[in-house]
Amino acid sequence: MSMMSPSRVASFARKFAVSSALVASLGVSLGVAANPQSLHDLLPTEIKNTNVLNVVTDAKWPPFTFVGEDGKTLQGFEVDLLNAIGAKLGVDIKQTSIEFSGMIPGVQANRYDIAMMAVSDTPERRKTLSFVDYAYLTQGAFVLVDSQDTPVELSSLCDKTVGLQSGTNFVDFIEKDFSKYCTALGKPVPKKLEFASADAVYLSLYSGRADFIVAATSIAGDVSAKAPRPVQVVTGDVFPKDLIGIAYLKDRTQLGEAILAGLKAIQADGTYDQILKRWNVETMALPAPGINLGALQEQ
Repeated sequence: MSMMSPSRVASFARKFAVSSALVASLGVSLGVAANPQSLHDLLPTEIKNTNVLNVVTDAKWPPFTFVGEDGKTLQGFEVDLLNAIGAKLGVDIKQTSIEFSGMIPGVQANRYDIAMMAVSDTPERRKTLSFVDYAYLTQGAFVLVDSQDTPVELSSLCDKTVGLQSGTNFVDFIEKDFSKYCTALGKPVPKKLEFASADAVYLSLYSGRADFIVAATSIAGDVSAKAPRPVQVVTGDVFPKDLIGIAYLKDRTQLGEAILAGLKAIQADGTYDQILKRWNVETMALPAPGINLGALQEQ
């Protein structure tokens, strides 16, 4: 994914204002799935009784989810997707922002119905959760440079210090894939610095405490806008292309199927593509969303 310009972040608030697998799993046609009342009927009784879907997020990652200029309104392409799905299901979306590391435990403890903030669909998480996968996420390393013309070799990061947000799949990547990559080159593995918040990860890079950070390449515009010097995003085959999904307790199958139906409905009427285009993240599009697609990808 190409780097977003720093001005892109400033315009986010203004922009905010402006499968056959589903048929098999739900036993409905796309024509029926487009009917709001029919979709509402797919929801579990406890959701239909309140008409509210409680969502937990970490609103510090433009363009995924972040707090707008008014200091309270959540914005981003994930917010738009949720609101569009909620409209199809006939429910209100109530979002709560906490640190990322607390999101999955919050769903596991039944404090929230779902979690959505670039949550990767992984084998470890699927032990207790299921995922309605809605997009792809590409990782990259962010490095401060004196000039954008300064090339940064991926291998040069092996013996450096990396800043990471606790609880994210980025930690797993450094511990496993990237460490294996460095070891194969005969280089030391990076030293990890873990932080609870995204802001702290950013600051570790800007202050020089971390030599680089690992995050979704789609946040490049936000990182660049706040950085004291130019930022270069380093990518390579070692970085995975993750499926990200809406996480829910795996025994709440009815909830997952209803959310998938809503997602497929906004994809069928073009809303999904319009939202991704509005936020300049079209390359994250998942042509055929589904449940626990990560398990199929790993086979």
